[in-house]
Amino acid sequence: EFYFLDRNNEIYELTELVIPSNITSIGDNQFYGFNNITKVSIPEGVTNIGSNAFNNCINLESVKLPSTITSIKDSAFYQCYKLKDIQLPSTITYMGSEVFAYCESLETIDIPTGIEKVSMLSFAGCTSLKKIVIPDNIYSIDLSAFSGCTNLTSVELSDTVVEIENSAFAN
Repeated sequence: EFYFLDRNNEIYELTELVIPSNITSIGDNQFYGFNNITKVSIPEGVTNIGSNAFNNCINLESVKLPSTITSIKDSAFYQCYKLKDIQLPSTITYMGSEVFAYCESLETIDIPTGIEKVSMLSFAGCTSLKKIVIPDNIYSIDLSAFSGCTNLTSVELSDTVVEIENSAFAN
């Protein structure tokens, strides 16, 4: 748990994180394990979210991403169990492995049209995920990308998908 002192030296709990507008990249492990955070706002101008940046933020429910994001690295939102509100802009051209793995409250996700591959374990264990639409530009669905999505009832694949790796939709 993370607590801070305000100007009056009173302790407060950080629950909402607003990234300053002069930031252009969120580094690896930057907010790893910030358990009390429920909401994150990332400003326009940020282009990259590093590996494990919000990993294990177990109470994170909502993330606002800017239209300038192009890259979300490995495990950026891994085990954000309560995450249910995130819109991925079409400007994203790279999403690493396990980006949203075990985001158990995530019900819907629009995969960005800028990426060509759904990486390994990207959405593994997203037990509330119900529907996936794979856009036209995706050619590959990697190993276990959607494994453990036990409530998944609809998958729409585009004609551009030429490769579906082992266990992509297992369990």
